Amino acid sequence: MSSRLEDELLLLSEIFPEYCTTTEIDGYRQITVVVKPGIGFSTSCPGLVDLKVRIRCGSKYPEEPPEISLKNIHGLSVGDQNKLRNLLEELVQCRKSEPVLFDIVDFCREFISKNVPSIECAICLTGFTDESQVYVTSEYHYFHKVCIGEYMAQREVDFHRELEELLSKDPYYQSPGLRVRAFFVSP
Repeated sequence: MSSRLEDELLLLSEIFPEYCTTTEIDGYRQITVVVKPGIGFSTSCPGLVDLKVRIRCGSKYPEEPPEISLKNIHGLSVGDQNKLRNLLEELVQCRKSEPVLFDIVDFCREFISKNVPSIECAICLTGFTDESQVYVTSEYHYFHKVCIGEYMAQREVDFHRELEELLSKDPYYQSPGLRVRAFFVSP
């Protein structure tokens, strides 16, 4: 492995210590970096948009350009994902025979630096303009805070209305969970 590649890997591991992994697979050096807005700086912001960039370098790197793939992309529309892929390919082609690993990661970080998802709200189907509008679940579902707030308020209204209907039909109505418990409790 070339000392240029070793130097680049050392740089990446020092800048992104918790987010950079390197493995050797089938004669290729594979570098995976989790890219989030602010990562690599002294502070990071909560990532509404993030991705993993996977870079495969052959034995002839940097003379032979690396292969780049994007994985686990959250918060970017398909159009923006394709745009990022194309821009990364252009970067690699323009910088043939030069070390580009840090530049690839830095370009990805810059691409998502606004930290505003380019996908649509799952409720109103409109885009986001500011990160303060965005509510994201742990499963990466994106909503406007107003939309999810109104949805939850309506669900509460619906719940109380359904409960009133059930109680008006049978004021002694017990939920199935209570009936099961009452059945198994010995006197």
